Amino acid sequence: MTVDKKTGAPKNKSKRMCKHEGIVKRLQQRIAKAIEENRQGKVKALTRLLVTSHSAKFLAVKTVTSITKANTLPEWMEWFGKQNKIKLMLNKT
Repeated sequence: MTVDKKTGAPKNKSKRMCKHEGIVKRLQQRIAKAIEENRQGKVKALTRLLVTSHSAKFLAVKTVTSITKANTLPEWMEWFGKQNKIKLMLNKT
């Protein structure tokens, strides 16, 4: 895997991000359709699937760690280095 020297992020990140964003978007669409059809059991199952999915966790970590100092980065997040950020996103736990 090649890494961009400026950002420390993998160069093929756009493909990976698109993949995860697509998975989350499809799950959200399925949840919306189940709500319209008043299928509460399906809504509950799909919501649980979305919350526990690796893609949703990946996007959540990406969103939290991509905040810049200009956007008032909390002090507790300063330990998130570039390498730790990549490790957190690739961690499947």
